[in-house]
Amino acid sequence: IRLSVPADEIARRAQVALADWDRLLRSGTIGMIRERFDVFHACLLKMVSLHLENPRPASTAKNMELLLEFMHGELHGMFLLIVRAGLEFFRKGGGFKPMAKVASRSPRLRQNVRNVTWDFMQLIWRHSSTGFHGRQSGLMIPYFLTFDQGLADLYDLHPQRSCLFGDEMQFPLFFADMDLPALILGPYPELSAVVSRIFNVPAALEREQCRTKSPPPFAPIISRLERQLSAFET
Repeated sequence: IRLSVPADEIARRAQVALADWDRLLRSGTIGMIRERFDVFHACLLKMVSLHLENPRPASTAKNMELLLEFMHGELHGMFLLIVRAGLEFFRKGGGFKPMAKVASRSPRLRQNVRNVTWDFMQLIWRHSSTGFHGRQSGLMIPYFLTFDQGLADLYDLHPQRSCLFGDEMQFPLFFADMDLPALILGPYPELSAVVSRIFNVPAALEREQCRTKSPPPFAPIISRLERQLSAFET
């Protein structure tokens, strides 16, 4: 790799970018980031707890059912990336590279879960970056370069098919290139009851109404799940 501009110019551009990012955070973006982090943190804590309590691949269907019920009933949200990752994690355990560091007992298990949560956050942030940006209204299709094979596998697990965006939408509406119910029901037809009950428009409207009426209390949910997970810290 060779620089196309002087190093001091790169440093100047970096300072401008950091200043812009600082202003963005101070204007309220930090609150949105914290809320997204709490959502995915709670999901991953639940996922890891379920796996460590029943780590056998034969428990995949039961663990998936409990994860789906947790997101639907407690978080009032259905996050397809979490569902897809949970399916792979419950089946493969430590063989699922994006979550290999939280697949077994560890003295830093809770900290490792927080670190892995940031990996999921990066992927979600990339989904939010697609669209028209800048003064010239150029269409931006973001790419992500990494030497982290686990992070690369996570990106490949949730490929983008398309998205909707417009002036009235704060962030693009992301569509993944997958048929998630088929991925679940193919190997685990016994989950048909919970999938048909949760993956439909009335259930989505119900979750939206619950979030509007009473937002999920993330702090106590996360505290409870971290206490459960502490039993596996050895």
